[in-house]
Amino acid sequence: MPGAILLDLGERCSNNEQCSTRYAQCLGSRCQCISGTIRRHQQCVTVQQCPLGEAPLENGNPLVCDRNTLKCPDGNYCLFAQFTDSRGHCCPTMKINCPVGSPLSYGCANCPWETHHCFTYSIGTHQQSMCCPNDCPRNLPIRNGDKCYAIAGHLSHCSVDEQCLSVQNSVCLSMNANETTKICQCPINHILIDGICQKVSKLGGECEKDSDCFIGSNTVCRNGYCKCSEGFMPEPNPFEWKTSTAFSIEHCIAEPTCPSIHGLLTIEHYEDCSPKSGCSEGKFCHQWFEDPLKERNYSLCCPIPNVRDYEEICGKFGMKMLLTNELDGKQPQQNAQPFRCMLPTFHEMEQSGAATSTTKTTSKFIFNSSTGICPIDSSCIFNPYGINEGICCRYEQKRRRIAKTRIHSKTIENRITYPPTLSAATAAATTSSFKESFSGKINGLFRFPFKKL
Repeated sequence: MPGAILLDLGERCSNNEQCSTRYAQCLGSRCQCISGTIRRHQQCVTVQQCPLGEAPLENGNPLVCDRNTLKCPDGNYCLFAQFTDSRGHCCPTMKINCPVGSPLSYGCANCPWETHHCFTYSIGTHQQSMCCPNDCPRNLPIRNGDKCYAIAGHLSHCSVDEQCLSVQNSVCLSMNANETTKICQCPINHILIDGICQKVSKLGGECEKDSDCFIGSNTVCRNGYCKCSEGFMPEPNPFEWKTSTAFSIEHCIAEPTCPSIHGLLTIEHYEDCSPKSGCSEGKFCHQWFEDPLKERNYSLCCPIPNVRDYEEICGKFGMKMLLTNELDGKQPQQNAQPFRCMLPTFHEMEQSGAATSTTKTTSKFIFNSSTGICPIDSSCIFNPYGINEGICCRYEQKRRRIAKTRIHSKTIENRITYPPTLSAATAAATTSSFKESFSGKINGLFRFPFKKL
């Protein structure tokens, strides 16, 4: 501190910072030598000692050494009281041991790292190292109890959980209840996502966010639990399920619906049907959901549509339904049925270029010529009561005459005719739009373009 009073030994002081002699402090209000030193004139002479053991003597005094030579008798080293000191004194080298076992060598220059490690200790300014044995070989770094194990990759054989380090949160489990062989895999209610075993809960399980709920279970996280998404309900017990065994409800299926001209109608109390059981009179068996997780199909009995329902389908396009008896004059009026047709399916196809090694995606209508097609002056309009099925509709006679004089009808090679106001490209887009817009696409069953009621 600039301007501070510096005092010699024996002078009065008020704090230690005033005493300017090495190893002196303000003791009893005077600058005095600290314990372990002796006052000689205006110096505090150190009484040299070793941390452990006794220093070798020369003429009754500890043997002095210097930083340049570090010369001390064998079994001794040169110890400096301060790192800045240029002279020190000799102290005996301690014989130290490895934590376990005996040192392969003192110093680690040639230590074999596969089986040993470098153990180092320091005393003051002196540091000493030795090559000590490892508890486990380098290729078996996992320690569990008294055994050493190798790191195991995901889905690789393992013995303990600690081996499963390649995937976060993975554990060592048996592949099934009857096997003793274990592999590193995700715990129960977890799946591998982006290299991490992430928790996924089934219906009713705990969650923090929607992604915690099992993919494909049609559930979302609400108030800390996985619950059915809107428009879905818990899967019902199979009718063939044994009542003595508990059925595990794990996910949700779509609510039962019947098709109608106005859209899908949700049915609260429904009549189940299957290939083995039919429906009551006036109803047909309609599959409303396909469950890929349990490989089950759900069907219910829905009202059979009448001719008026089909007429309304065509009427929404300003068209009139074509009846089968219009083509066959021998057919009685009471047997009149809608003229049915099969809609073409729209596929994307990949074509590879040999010269450029590129892949080009093209779209094309695929039509099965063995199925029904509409007459040349009518169009195949999507039918919500069937699967990829349509009914033939045509404009009224007056409109057809006007259309023929103004523009030729556009047809696809399979002779399905679209309204003359539509181009072939627009017709393709319209057909795709019809199917996709009707309450979405559920398990491959296309719907008519009206909203769900």
